[in-house]
Amino acid sequence: MMIEKKIIAVAIFLAFLLPTFSSAEEKATLVFDPSKVEISDDQWEEVSLGIIGEITWCGDSTVVYREKNSINKHDVRNGEKNTYPLDVEKGFWIQFYGCSPDGSYLFARKVPMPRNKKSPLILEVYETKTMRRLKTLSFPKRFENRSALSPDGRFIPWFKDGEIVINENYKVKLLPVFNVIGKYIIWNTWSFDSKKLFLISPAFPNQILLYDVEAGKLKRIKLLFEFEVQRGLGPVTVHPDGGKIYFSVLNRRGEYEIDLTKIDWSKPFVKPTLFMERSGIDEFNKKGDMLFTAPSISAENGKGNDLFLMEKDGRKIKRLRENFKGSSLKISRGGKEILFGRSRRLKYEEITDRQVIHAYETFVLINKETTGHRFTQPPLEEEKEK
Repeated sequence: MMIEKKIIAVAIFLAFLLPTFSSAEEKATLVFDPSKVEISDDQWEEVSLGIIGEITWCGDSTVVYREKNSINKHDVRNGEKNTYPLDVEKGFWIQFYGCSPDGSYLFARKVPMPRNKKSPLILEVYETKTMRRLKTLSFPKRFENRSALSPDGRFIPWFKDGEIVINENYKVKLLPVFNVIGKYIIWNTWSFDSKKLFLISPAFPNQILLYDVEAGKLKRIKLLFEFEVQRGLGPVTVHPDGGKIYFSVLNRRGEYEIDLTKIDWSKPFVKPTLFMERSGIDEFNKKGDMLFTAPSISAENGKGNDLFLMEKDGRKIKRLRENFKGSSLKISRGGKEILFGRSRRLKYEEITDRQVIHAYETFVLINKETTGHRFTQPPLEEEKEK
């Protein structure tokens, strides 16, 4: 018994001699070797939606997108598509904020072109069943960047406080977030529970602005890096549990993490943790599975990315696509469809009167194992440079 007590005492003494680390230093960067990940058995099919304008998910597997002078409502799971005329005055274009959670209403902004600080803010609400315009609200002239409808469909960041009453049971509140900050915003991301809004502004370099919706208060997360941030921060990605956020630094390849539950607000700076090297998180689905890209081992000249999905427990990673070329990924509410875009060179007959030779084509990846529907529409051919 005496020997055991001595051993315990020595162990405690040695523990005090060991260096202590902060929580950020304790957590190692995610070790990820793309060469050891096999291609997923899941069957994903790539379908082109064409060269279109604004697009947003509107329901579990339905997208709503603008195409010239029409709005299309397209269920990518069963292929059903409906087209509705869009009456937009000359000199304006439509910018989508998103759909209500049940897909019944579409929120959009009518933007004058060219726009400036004197441009009016015009908010429109459409009923998606018929694409009939229900509401048009105009606000004092002031410039505002793209906002996002909260996941629960109750809030839109705006300059002016107010309420949009669509029916007795459904109201949308306008949050005067831009008035609170008073500066230009380039990125804004909601938490899954719609209680927090994360914003990035060039007016506040090396900072992430956190707006608490319920308290109506703004906090600044001032970041401390071991290197100089030259081009600012990328958009914030929020984990479904709301405890962690992820973001990129535009002059570096990688993804950084901040644990919101461990922030000491009495200290002036927060040191982010490098979460993933040479890779970037695109989005989380509701379950907490992470969609991300990483350098491809089979790409020509060492360039290109593969698309991966890591399950929420971190124990299983699936390679969904090799040599994946795409950006602006958005997962459907059902989690079985993925929207993305890809730049391509136009054919001669597709070139517009403005002589635009490149365009942004929109695609959707569909998990055929769950949809039960076979798509045969091939992606548009890309003209090779002569």
